[in-house]
Amino acid sequence: MRVTQADALRGDQTRLGNEITLLAEKEVFAIARKALADLATVSLEERVGEVFTRRLRELDPKAKELLGAALKNSTQPAMVRSAFDLPNEQKAAIQNALNETFSAAVRIKFEDSRE
Repeated sequence: MRVTQADALRGDQTRLGNEITLLAEKEVFAIARKALADLATVSLEERVGEVFTRRLRELDPKAKELLGAALKNSTQPAMVRSAFDLPNEQKAAIQNALNETFSAAVRIKFEDSRE
């Protein structure tokens, strides 16, 4: 009976530790986002979108050719997945960057990784 009780306590301790870790991770990310937002003139999400579109436009010719071929040959829309829900302005900026980079109307599906 003591062994069973000890096993149950160890299981409870493990679950509690996991819950505390998860809560701590969420708080750290929330604090980091707040600190970065306080330091930045634009939101973290907007900045990520800006960096993505800039890097897309600056692709080296070989990578651009490979990605363009993949986009043209795919029967499915390109998937743009982010860790957060992108605002409509960011979606439009990404769509425009893809269209301009590949001189075509690229089909895109936006999704956040929480889905």
